[in-house]
Amino acid sequence: MRFVDRASVPVPQSLVAPAGATATERQSAIDYYGANPPPTKAFGFEQYKHPDVVEALEKLFGGKCAYCESRYAAMQPMDVEHFRPKGCVAGEKHPGYWWLALAWENLLPSCTDCNRCRKQFIVDLGENGDVVVSNEKENSGKKDAFPISGKVRACKPSDSLMAEGALLIDPTVQDPAQHLQWFMGNLSMPVVVAREVDGVKDPMAVASIEVYGLNRLRLVQERGTVLEDLASDFSDLRSDVGLAATAPPGGLRDALLAQIHLRMQKLRQKSETSRWYSAVAMAYVETAEAALKVELEGLISSAP
Repeated sequence: MRFVDRASVPVPQSLVAPAGATATERQSAIDYYGANPPPTKAFGFEQYKHPDVVEALEKLFGGKCAYCESRYAAMQPMDVEHFRPKGCVAGEKHPGYWWLALAWENLLPSCTDCNRCRKQFIVDLGENGDVVVSNEKENSGKKDAFPISGKVRACKPSDSLMAEGALLIDPTVQDPAQHLQWFMGNLSMPVVVAREVDGVKDPMAVASIEVYGLNRLRLVQERGTVLEDLASDFSDLRSDVGLAATAPPGGLRDALLAQIHLRMQKLRQKSETSRWYSAVAMAYVETAEAALKVELEGLISSAP
């Protein structure tokens, strides 16, 4: 997960047009939830899936899931996900945030596994920092979950959303990098973990990892494939570094250093925001690049 500026894409016209199917559906929902006695079933919203909404969300996140950065296009249609669930809240008697069902700021693109509750094997860190896979499948995926830290949950449009203290990370509001970090001790199984301050784990990170299922086994394995590819590229780079260190000053060394620089540029491109699993790729590239620079400087300074 990484931060995306929602303002970079215009609000879909269907959501803000004063007339049309969406405006009609919005008013119908207001009338529906304003009935006395209140309804016992959720309103059947449809217009949040309008083609221009889907197009805008795909453009905003580059065809990736807002939560796990998986590319969904080749495998499954995108789920238009409601950050605050529209029809109910898991474990509570709550009508859902129905007044946000057609609000652009509440919509995100999601893959099936992040958006729907399914049984998954979950990866975690053991006491010794070893990667551990759960023995049994566990419920994973957001569905209607929306944990908060506040004592009062918003139940109607006039209630404060800020006062809820939402515990889930919205990647268009918070920078996930301020809450999450990567454990890459096993490159084939990179695990996302909560940042800690004075030994206390970031509560938004803890909730988001669990609710979105950010360490489900197949997802972790897919991220590992990306890191193993990067590790292979860095191995080749280290070979170039060794050659540059032993080459005499002059044309050959300059050519090798230029080649190292070019390869580093190509590696950085593999962690650009448009790439899948770019957050973990960027973390790996930054760490490996820093180590490689130290290694290069040390070898060159000690060369005869």
